[in-house]
Amino acid sequence: MRRLALLLALLTVACAPVVRAAAPPSASISEIAPTSIEFHFHRGPYLVFVGMEGPGNRLSLLVVRDGASADYSTKPHFEGRSVKARFGRMGSLDLTFTPSPGKVHRCGSIVQAEGIFTGDFEFTGEHRYIDLDIHRIRGEHTTAGSCAESDHASSRRARVAPAAAEKQGVTLQARTRGPWPLDTLTATGEWGLHGFEGVVAGFRWERREGLEVIRGAQIGIGRDRFRWDVQDGTATLRPAAPFTGSATFSRADGKPRWSGSLRVPILGGRPLALAGQRFEAHLRAGTPFD
Repeated sequence: MRRLALLLALLTVACAPVVRAAAPPSASISEIAPTSIEFHFHRGPYLVFVGMEGPGNRLSLLVVRDGASADYSTKPHFEGRSVKARFGRMGSLDLTFTPSPGKVHRCGSIVQAEGIFTGDFEFTGEHRYIDLDIHRIRGEHTTAGSCAESDHASSRRARVAPAAAEKQGVTLQARTRGPWPLDTLTATGEWGLHGFEGVVAGFRWERREGLEVIRGAQIGIGRDRFRWDVQDGTATLRPAAPFTGSATFSRADGKPRWSGSLRVPILGGRPLALAGQRFEAHLRAGTPFD
């Protein structure tokens, strides 16, 4: 479930600053298959992000509104600087990238270019909750390679961060039984350098028409809205908007019970119930990042 963990990072559409140098004339972004393309824009109340990370990975279309998100993942097809992808019956993408003069940069063997995607990008979403018809959009195109300077900084942060503070926390998870679609609820809480840090995520996971679709919401949560006692096997969850309602975890006669009125909005669909008998739930000490 790596994609779920990446959703919040995608929402910020931000990255650490890097030192860039202009690429020499011999650097051509069409010489190597791209490992990353991305662009984002606002359309009415929606933030739309399109990106692909890693050779052979899937292209992701992320739509966000008022804290609710929908992520559509599909297999792209590249021909030179052109990329094509289909989003089932909801739309398609056929764009060609042209780098802007003076906007091609190099870090190690990575070549990154800023420029313009032109062509056709159409998408409507389930029940036409959004209507995209894009023919020109500014974005980025990055080729394969490695950046020794960035790698060093990342490894240094990886060594320092875990030792910065002793953390202990809790994870509450609930998921539906049976075949897809799969409905999930995950809440984590821990104490770190800056006090309590909590996250709650509720999503429906689907596979259809060659797509992997994740719809729901993920937000930070305060200690007053997520209370638990691991030893007694009890927890209460009452996240803020866009979630509504609350849910309670308990172990009656040793059997986990997850009940309540907790719901999450679904773009292009009805609010999704995240508690009840159709869920299997458990509460444990620690977090997925311990």
